Amino acid sequence: ARGLTWYIPDEEQGLITRAQLKAQITAALGGRAAEEEIFGEAEVTTGAVGDLRQVTSRARQMVTRFGMSDLGPLSLEDPGGEVFLGGNVINRAEYSEKIAAHIDAQVRTIVQHCHGHARQLVRENRVIIDRLVDLLIDQETIEGDQLRKIVEEHTQMCKEQLVVS
Repeated sequence: ARGLTWYIPDEEQGLITRAQLKAQITAALGGRAAEEEIFGEAEVTTGAVGDLRQVTSRARQMVTRFGMSDLGPLSLEDPGGEVFLGGNVINRAEYSEKIAAHIDAQVRTIVQHCHGHARQLVRENRVIIDRLVDLLIDQETIEGDQLRKIVEEHTQMCKEQLVVS
């Protein structure tokens, strides 16, 4: 598959922080951000469709289930409810249209912030991206150790930050 990325789960992962959730969203938007930055808006493809679905769902969970928005520490939707058009049919009636609009705005704000950060990261790391593209054209797959070595050559990141989780 094109652009397939596999993440190794952290075995000790328990609770997930707001920063970690935003980092996951930013990472998922990386492919779309790279298309926009490298090829331009007119050349954006449908390749990110699955990522966009995942990103929207994760941002919505932050707002409606985890209380991670300016709506405050509220759980507004049941995770087991039937999903319809991105909303929760059973619980949608439990809050006003005004709250529903605010939820949508908060989801959009989270995604837009993470998208902007992803684009910034692509711009700042263009040398690494170009090096990885050349390598992928030659060998199709890059393993974790090889990726870490390339990133270390071009950045000042601590080794702890380079651990894939």
